Amino acid sequence: MGDNIEAVAILVVNVLNAGIGFLTEWKAEQALSALQKQTVPIAHVIREGAGTEIPAAQLVPGDLIVLAAGARVPADGRIVESVQLQIEEAALTGESNAVTKVTDPLPDKDAALGDRCNMAFLGTTITNGRGRLLVAATGVRTEVSKIGTLIDEATSPDTPLEQKLARLGRLLIVVAMALCAVIVLAGWLRDATDFWHMLEIGLSLAIAAVPEGLPAVATMTLALGM
Repeated sequence: MGDNIEAVAILVVNVLNAGIGFLTEWKAEQALSALQKQTVPIAHVIREGAGTEIPAAQLVPGDLIVLAAGARVPADGRIVESVQLQIEEAALTGESNAVTKVTDPLPDKDAALGDRCNMAFLGTTITNGRGRLLVAATGVRTEVSKIGTLIDEATSPDTPLEQKLARLGRLLIVVAMALCAVIVLAGWLRDATDFWHMLEIGLSLAIAAVPEGLPAVATMTLALGM
């Protein structure tokens, strides 16, 4: 349309909005990554007769893990040594009391998770004693990961914040478009020969009224809160 200054100004504003949104989300992602790195569990494993500590993500079936009170179980497996070993499995089975672990085979091979007292599961907490665990499953093959897979497959509604932001966005758009329509109509009725000029003014007002920066502001607020 030949309005170079206005075009450059709109472009600069859009670039700034996009840049701020990207930077805030990137910083939030970096913060999450740093937290995740800090919470990487370490497993005390015996390989080739020697004890060593490795990230739990590097465990494979067949590894022999040393379990001690206060630690979390880094994988699913069979208890092969138990000295007063007790594990709290509430997060997985709902059982509030710690379960005493044994090495004896179970009479029922299809026993429920809460009854598998010769097994230990990823994410549960060792409350007492010590023992050794022969890794049987890692990663997505563990029992807790199966729960995570079911959760991922389930559809979840929008959060209350997302619902409120969506309603606010729709409301602002409706109000802005209605006011712009009134302004365009009123200006056109005053000067019937200048409709296109009034339409240009209405579009400019709509661009100014619609909150393009709302996602960036919401993202920045959530990032600061996190």
